[in-house]
Amino acid sequence: MPDTDYLESYAALGAELRRQGWFRKATGRLMLEFAFHLATFATGIVIAINAPNVWIWLGGVAINVLGATGIGTNTHTSAHFATSDRRWVNLFMTWIGYPVLGQFSISYWWKKHNNGHHRVPNVIGIDRDCDFMPLFAYCERDVAEAGPLRRWYYKYQGVFLPVLALLHGVNIQTYDWRHLVGVLRDPQQRRLLHWFDVLGLCLHWVLWIVIPAMFYPLGYVILFHVVHRAFFGIAMSVMFAPAHYPAEAVALDTSELKNDPLLTQAAATVNFRTGFIGRLYCAGVEYQIEHHFFPGISHTHYPKIAPLVRAFCERHGYPYRTLGWGEALWKSYMTFWRPKPVLSDLEIPRATRPRKAIHPSHGWS
Repeated sequence: MPDTDYLESYAALGAELRRQGWFRKATGRLMLEFAFHLATFATGIVIAINAPNVWIWLGGVAINVLGATGIGTNTHTSAHFATSDRRWVNLFMTWIGYPVLGQFSISYWWKKHNNGHHRVPNVIGIDRDCDFMPLFAYCERDVAEAGPLRRWYYKYQGVFLPVLALLHGVNIQTYDWRHLVGVLRDPQQRRLLHWFDVLGLCLHWVLWIVIPAMFYPLGYVILFHVVHRAFFGIAMSVMFAPAHYPAEAVALDTSELKNDPLLTQAAATVNFRTGFIGRLYCAGVEYQIEHHFFPGISHTHYPKIAPLVRAFCERHGYPYRTLGWGEALWKSYMTFWRPKPVLSDLEIPRATRPRKAIHPSHGWS
């Protein structure tokens, strides 16, 4: 196949995946997984409130966080409209998993993640998922643009990175509410979805703080919530960081946006290996290349389509990297000791470029 036909080849790959049935939503299995995570979530709460000592209490909180993590990654699939063919099912599952149980805004997630990160992964200055300034420098450009005192701090920022992981959940909540308040104040932007977002976020506080405080001391309830959010921040970092933060997932200059978008997706992304339990809790984020190419496919299908996606990448010269989970986490951490260079000269392994930019389907329909 000629090099100039790579867009047609991508379309042909999508057609072959559809012919093999991988675009059929695995609704039943995903709902079973969600039910398992919800049961784990509830079990952790029961253990914690009946714990005879602090160690069992911490164990209960950890089990609760494990369930919350599974819910978050499972409904991440729903947020890409890949849980069901029925749009309302995806919306409802996302609403339960994000604002109600996770305290995450749906509308901000779609703005930042679906319409932001997925279109421009690791593009510095646009992808908010790799923007940690001014607390942490992700790339060499962040360091170069800082003053002398901050440049000195960035040499040792890796020491403080665990604090970012602990506060990850709180940081997301802060950005979510800031986004929603801004949107709701603007009649031109606000929609019914934003009010449902607010309803879900408020319901979260009712379920987590108000109702428990009717039966337990308020200080105890707040302590549970604070410890839960800290553990949850670490868990979500462990799930999502390995796909884009290792050095192999390059940081890109905005000039790359005018080039091959498939190359951008592959160059800024790596997969990581897990076992059966890891796959259950990662819910497809470990197959990040497949997810970025075809986010509208249910995550349980990713292991089956991976050989076809890898063959496509190899045929067209796109990078396709898979790291061990621990290796990817370590390399993600080391990025904050050695920030990434920002690349503006990715090689386009094609004789010609497309006439107009295309982006992999984002599963909105």
